[in-house]
Amino acid sequence: MIENGQPVIQQTRLFDPNKDETRAMRTKEDANDYRYFPDPDLPKLIVEKNLVAEIKKNIPEMPSVLKTRFSDLFELNSESCDALTSNKLIADFFVNTLSLFCKFGEQKSSLKEKNKLTSSRAKLVANWMLGDLFYKLNRENIEIDQTKITPDTMANFLMKLEDGTLSNKTAKELFVILWNNGSEKSVNELIESSGLSQIKNNDQIGEFVSEVLAKNSDMVKEILQGKDKALNSLVGQVMKISKGKANPKIVREILLEKIKKI
Repeated sequence: MIENGQPVIQQTRLFDPNKDETRAMRTKEDANDYRYFPDPDLPKLIVEKNLVAEIKKNIPEMPSVLKTRFSDLFELNSESCDALTSNKLIADFFVNTLSLFCKFGEQKSSLKEKNKLTSSRAKLVANWMLGDLFYKLNRENIEIDQTKITPDTMANFLMKLEDGTLSNKTAKELFVILWNNGSEKSVNELIESSGLSQIKNNDQIGEFVSEVLAKNSDMVKEILQGKDKALNSLVGQVMKISKGKANPKIVREILLEKIKKI
């Protein structure tokens, strides 16, 4: 009607499913003709501005807002944001863990360094939550607040992974221990009692490297010819001898140093 330049009449129309068409039932009155008037028994409800402000302050962030914040601030992908905002308990665990984790980085002076560290740590928290933690939660069919691992324990655990005390392999072993024992002992105590601390001693790693090099002269020749894949294989062998406790970065450095002297 509008496209044909015809006036639109305010009316209620019926739909005829058999004919697949509508037809007029009755015209509509204007709003003032409905005789609306205030109910004399209901006084005006006056909502003070300070009450509105207090309610707004206490309302938790909606999932959509949280998802945007996680994406913008921490550069997390869409799938991670969806999972971390799937319910309030999970979102709170992530936020609390990251907040505690980032306290370890307060010595960073520049804002740029702090932002970069926070983003890096957010990704680390997300990866362990969506990986190992969610796997355990799903397997035992429990909520995140029913676990023995608290945000404080998780933050301390991840700090030991970040500072090189734990390797990826020993971190996974410790996570299982934490899952079973919770915070009965500190992360440091569990690392010490379980012998999971990563080997950083250059002399000890050097012995492992020498042992591997002595058994792999052909690979050494390949590395000297510029074939880097062989180097990765040697790093793997050293890690195997050290039972996953050697620091991979130090292993690679010592390997290259010893190979150059051959």
